[in-house]
Amino acid sequence: MNNMRKILIKKILHECNSNKIHVTHDIVSFLLSLTQLNPVYQLIDDDEISHKKLIEVIKEKLQDQSRPSLTTLKNQLYYAKHYRERDEIIKKHRISLHRKTTPLVTEICETDKIENDQEVEKLYQKIIIVITLLSGLGNPAVTNTLREVTATLQSVFQPSELLNYVKLPIREKEEQLMELMCIVAGIRLFNRDCERGGKEIDDLPSILQDAVKKTYDDILELLERLMTKVYEFTATVENIISFVLVDEDYNDDICYSTINKIILPENIKKDNYERVIEILTAKLLSDVEHSGNIIKSLIERLRQRLMRLHETMRYRTAIPTTQVYPQFIDLADIWMGLQDEVIILSNINNFLWEIHNLNIKVTQKVHFISRQNRFTKDSRALR
Repeated sequence: MNNMRKILIKKILHECNSNKIHVTHDIVSFLLSLTQLNPVYQLIDDDEISHKKLIEVIKEKLQDQSRPSLTTLKNQLYYAKHYRERDEIIKKHRISLHRKTTPLVTEICETDKIENDQEVEKLYQKIIIVITLLSGLGNPAVTNTLREVTATLQSVFQPSELLNYVKLPIREKEEQLMELMCIVAGIRLFNRDCERGGKEIDDLPSILQDAVKKTYDDILELLERLMTKVYEFTATVENIISFVLVDEDYNDDICYSTINKIILPENIKKDNYERVIEILTAKLLSDVEHSGNIIKSLIERLRQRLMRLHETMRYRTAIPTTQVYPQFIDLADIWMGLQDEVIILSNINNFLWEIHNLNIKVTQKVHFISRQNRFTKDSRALR
């Protein structure tokens, strides 16, 4: 059965391409699954007639790419395939980030001896690069960033300490490497707040506050635009049906033909499209609001942590590492939380953009139908 399904999908794709109908494997597969729910279109092995009938039905559904019913299915399919909860998005991003640095981290942690200064310097440079990449605070290829990270790392971990570092178990090396990354990141963020560096570090609090507002406004604008068109479309349906039913010059066949040609296929409910869009946009709005609340909380934590660090460092030249390192680590953790929200908002905006593109043709069709309805009324007035 799976092989037969693959063959059918391939045939449908081929026929659509031949007719210059742009479709994807996913939407064809999705439509095939939905169509087969109807007992009339059950897939039967070695039954060419049923296969041909199924192909024709699906091809007909794909014919008009601006059809609201098809766009509704595309929206549902895109949501099912690409929408992810925030925890999953963050986890996926962090795994991707760590995967990029895994080869270098492995080289560092598997080094168990260093015999000369050149090897010490080489290993130290690898640590600097990993720390820079994992912190997300600048590009190690930028000279100023690399110089800043090097100076910061040297203040907490000298190259000479590598002689003991390489003797540690691999697990302890990994843990110490992550701890160094957080401490260095925290120091750089503090120095940035003191205006003693960090010029390459983005102002995430300001960027995120602006991004949340813009994203929220964009979603509301999309929802308002789509709903206006849908309401206009609904009114048009009612007007056309009313017009063709009361006009004496229209017989039943013409009424049926007129309604179905310029509105929707007879088996499609006009409110399905509206409902799907409402659900998608409502979910996106909820996600943006949730992200906005988290950003506010993180910014407040950031403000308080920086204030405590300034109090700790004020008028003191020597401070025990036990007092200050945990604060730097917490500062780095807060900033990583802000970085996570950048990823969340980026995903929401990408999702919003795809939904917008999917629905452009539908809104254009609604506009066309409205103009056609006005033309019909004008023609009637001239008779």
